[in-house]
Amino acid sequence: MKWLSIVICGIMLASSASAQDKPAPAPEAEAPKKKAKKKKKKAEAKEPERPKDAPPPTEATVIEPNVLYRLGKLLPRNHSAYHRPEHSDYFDQLYLTLKFQKTYDYVHQVVIEPSIRTQRENPDDLEYFIEQAYVESAAGKRFSFTAGKKTEFEGAGFIVNPSDLLNEDKDILDQVYQKEGVVFTRARVRVADFNLGLGIIPISALPTTAGRAWLTVNGEIKEVELRLQVTHNETEKTATGLSIARFIGEHFELHFDGNYRSRQRSQRSRKELSYLTYSSYTIKNEDNQVIDSEGSGYYLAGSRIILTPRRTIVIEAITQQSGLLPDQFKLYFDYYRNERDNGRFGMTPPTRLIGRHYAFFSLQDDDSLPSTHLSANFLMNTDDQSKFIVFSARNALSEVTSVELSPTFFLGEVDSEYGEMPFQQAVYLIFRGRF
Repeated sequence: MKWLSIVICGIMLASSASAQDKPAPAPEAEAPKKKAKKKKKKAEAKEPERPKDAPPPTEATVIEPNVLYRLGKLLPRNHSAYHRPEHSDYFDQLYLTLKFQKTYDYVHQVVIEPSIRTQRENPDDLEYFIEQAYVESAAGKRFSFTAGKKTEFEGAGFIVNPSDLLNEDKDILDQVYQKEGVVFTRARVRVADFNLGLGIIPISALPTTAGRAWLTVNGEIKEVELRLQVTHNETEKTATGLSIARFIGEHFELHFDGNYRSRQRSQRSRKELSYLTYSSYTIKNEDNQVIDSEGSGYYLAGSRIILTPRRTIVIEAITQQSGLLPDQFKLYFDYYRNERDNGRFGMTPPTRLIGRHYAFFSLQDDDSLPSTHLSANFLMNTDDQSKFIVFSARNALSEVTSVELSPTFFLGEVDSEYGEMPFQQAVYLIFRGRF
């Protein structure tokens, strides 16, 4: 894909040259806002309404092409249970989206965002899909309705958000793959300082009755931000997610983000949940088949320290009761290593946490270098001592283009969570353009 590199670099340089007379803004900060900005956030949470002095109803159309080109230098790990003979030490990936947004009278919106990308595991193949396609309308000052496929994240946690029951399968190892939305339908009403939503999260290719009923409540009580989600499904029963965050003073925040399931999700419903077969929370029959499971919790507690308005430290502890312990990891990897040795390569590494206990540390910095966002994220499975580490430096070349260098490391012994990832390390160079 060398010709793609030339085309993308040409686009980047052209965009940079066209904006050279304008000061390049700093990249979008990932650090949390200070307490002083809470009132603004609270106001934005209200349903949109047309300004009193606004002109007659008008329509606005936005067409926004976005391009992402990623080069990767990899160090394969041959002993990994997920290793495949075709794994190379280099890949490049192109990711294109074209966002169409139509807004009417300030409160009604239609968004369609088709996408095309080369596959992460096999850059020679293309994937075509719709990243977002939804309708959102505020029928009144306090009522709104959303239907379709939309990217929408909730929760106070930084590395994971167990309370976000809409995005349970979010890829935490690769931010590039967090852009695609989830299909849902939701009606929401504002009561006092709270938004109450009721909707359904369907399952693709299955009847509506197979989906999950979905209740959401979010608001603020005495400077404590609360977000509650509840889902129910006949098979998976009820799951409850709760997110709480509060600032103490101007520079210190405490947060909790967790969920509890009355019945654990079945590994038969999704291949990436196959590890649950080896979890101590599963119940098996004489044929070693999962027939039921006990309820379990998934909890995160942590704090954020605002060193400056644009420099933040995050510390979090995570417990997933249904996750695997070291001896269970060994059984899990032995199975997939046997699959690999017999020529069956149907599984890819899980992109969510599958262990029991974790410690997380993060530094987000937009102050040290002009127009540059620096970050360092460190996640450790405290049971097997394996580690997932990511450093990142993203520089805004212009108002519409940026370049990012991101070294990533998976460290650990054989049969540990990150010691069995198919790559020991990867160095990514990412070009982004918005036109």
